[in-house]
Amino acid sequence: MDAEVRRFLTRNFTVGVMDGGFFFLGLSFASVVTVLPLFVSQLTSSPYLIGLIPAIQTMGWLLPQLLTAPLVERLPRKKPFVMLMTLNERWPFIGMALVAYFVPQLGASLALTLFFTLHILRCFGAGLTATAWQDMVGKVIPANRRGLFFGLQSGVGGLLGAGGAILAGLILQQQPFALNFAICFAITALCVAFSMLFLALTHEPTQAVNPSRVTGRDFWRRLPRILGQNRAFRNFIVYRILYIFGTTGYGFYTVYAVKEFGLNSAQAGELTFAMMAAQTLTYPLVGWLGDRLGHHRVMELAAASGAFMAALSAFAPNGGWFVGVYILLGISLAAATISNLSGVYDFAPPEERATYIGLMATLVGIGSTLAPLLGGAVASTTSYPMLFRLTIVFALAAWATVRWGISDPRHAPAAPLPEGAES
Repeated sequence: MDAEVRRFLTRNFTVGVMDGGFFFLGLSFASVVTVLPLFVSQLTSSPYLIGLIPAIQTMGWLLPQLLTAPLVERLPRKKPFVMLMTLNERWPFIGMALVAYFVPQLGASLALTLFFTLHILRCFGAGLTATAWQDMVGKVIPANRRGLFFGLQSGVGGLLGAGGAILAGLILQQQPFALNFAICFAITALCVAFSMLFLALTHEPTQAVNPSRVTGRDFWRRLPRILGQNRAFRNFIVYRILYIFGTTGYGFYTVYAVKEFGLNSAQAGELTFAMMAAQTLTYPLVGWLGDRLGHHRVMELAAASGAFMAALSAFAPNGGWFVGVYILLGISLAAATISNLSGVYDFAPPEERATYIGLMATLVGIGSTLAPLLGGAVASTTSYPMLFRLTIVFALAAWATVRWGISDPRHAPAAPLPEGAES
């Protein structure tokens, strides 16, 4: 471990966890799953517009990452770029609070236009920040601490976010529309601004960069070679895409349990709590395990629990079984999140880390776009259980890809030097 990295490790670890914790707390008041769709549903009945909310977030996070990679690789320090770009994923919440507060004056049509403009700016601002932020984390957090770092960051964020979600629900229930949403968005803006103070305390050492790093067309021509030459990284991307298809069904679990077994809203809420509890407890555990056993083992856990989850949902004889389904879902999502964030560092040379991060995000983004389309088509033309059975196949394929296609690069034997290289 570099002496400067070792010297500031405790500080960087702590402020990074606090940054993530308060950021996730803020997002719980503007959840893309609950709060934002509910706000839009008050202004329009269009399911298309409501469905755009998570789609924009996925595209905004994934698509821009490869675009910033050539620039990020040439920066001796990533933090100034991170601090500048992350403003674009935080200030739009101030705008959302103002839009919600002035809905009566703006009218539904203009309010929707302004909201989606701010949502697009926020999501793509996150994507433009993502590569540099992940590269910076790779510099300041050593390999044997990254899993625990992401695990604690996500775990603390989950705990704070659970409390925030409860408070957000009370605000939405007790305050009139649209003051209730204005308050929630204002709290989000305050929390993410506070988290940025911790981000600013990160100490990043200056690192010399190769001035001859390829750019322009040469950069894009290099990408197929990376996939062709790095088998483990290529299999890592295949695993991630298969895993996305293997967990497509979870978006339909609640609907199926309610329609097939008559679960009520309170029971559906209990399922959500079971998932969040399992997820929050699993985050730090799988982070710790990944640091010690290799993140490929955590990937296996994510895929295996995803397969068991899908099997349990497909063959459940009654609604009570869905408690186990949602516990497995929480475990699977937590293991996938931590291994996805930590695993890419194991396959990427430090000087090309930004390229690997961006390339992975773009290719996985294609899978993330296609998977829900396939899931919706299968569910509408056949049945929910048939969709769940199909996802078992994808989840098992993801597990097999990791089991026989990926090993821990940190523990792999060093490649022999070419003859004569010793001299």
